[in-house]
Amino acid sequence: MRTLLRILSVILLVTALGWWWKAGSNKGWTKTSVQVWKYDEITEIKYPETVKRFVPGVDFVAGAAAASLGLAGVSLVFRKRNPTVG
Repeated sequence: MRTLLRILSVILLVTALGWWWKAGSNKGWTKTSVQVWKYDEITEIKYPETVKRFVPGVDFVAGAAAASLGLAGVSLVFRKRNPTVG
């Protein structure tokens, strides 16, 4: 049980870091909308447009790290199995 919890802890942390990196690796807070610059071909003016998109920030990574540490901490509650010599 100890080993399973520790493996799950590592998988959770690596998955969260990978998703954070793939989704934009925002070094600020998590965003639910992002400004994208558009170009109007007729007037030749650039203008900002808000697009709904989830971009995880460092708070997401910190939460995943805390959950991972919690799983690793729970693994310490369980005792080691003593192999019986027979």
